[in-house]
Amino acid sequence: MTAFSAHDGTQLAYHVLGDGPPVICLPGGMQDSVYLGDLGGLSAHRQLIRLDLRGTGHSATPQDTASCR
Repeated sequence: MTAFSAHDGTQLAYHVLGDGPPVICLPGGMQDSVYLGDLGGLSAHRQLIRLDLRGTGHSATPQDTASCR
């Protein structure tokens, strides 16, 4: 798991799985990206980059929770 700083300083985590051309995977709703798994085996052919949204999974909760929308 790795992370980066958003424009407001919130640390956002992402997970990289598989090899090949990258696909950015955004979970729906306020839940951890782990439920996406390997997207039915897609990670065998593509590199999946799964983002944990603000306040979910390994990402930090921002000071201004209105930015979670």
